[in-house]
Amino acid sequence: MDVPPTRRKAPLRTALVFRARQVDARFAQVEARLDRLEARMERMQRRVDDQLREMAAGIARQEGLIQGLHGPHAAGTSPRPTERPTEVARPDFSGSCPGSSS
Repeated sequence: MDVPPTRRKAPLRTALVFRARQVDARFAQVEARLDRLEARMERMQRRVDDQLREMAAGIARQEGLIQGLHGPHAAGTSPRPTERPTEVARPDFSGSCPGSSS
């Protein structure tokens, strides 16, 4: 009982077509997942950039506060004053301390 060659190839061809469709579907799933991951990475990158900008603005505000508290000397742009008091007031330790009962 010989089976014609066309009958032997039909189930194999059907199986190969079915498998090719499975592989195509799997590739489509993987590609969709990669697209989602790429979009997620872009969102995370934007968040990191936004946070870095916020940190830079905070640092600039703090530097401005420090410069405002300490004047132009903190920035080092102007020379320090050369005038100094000629006489320095020194504490008098000869008497007793206030509040002591000696």
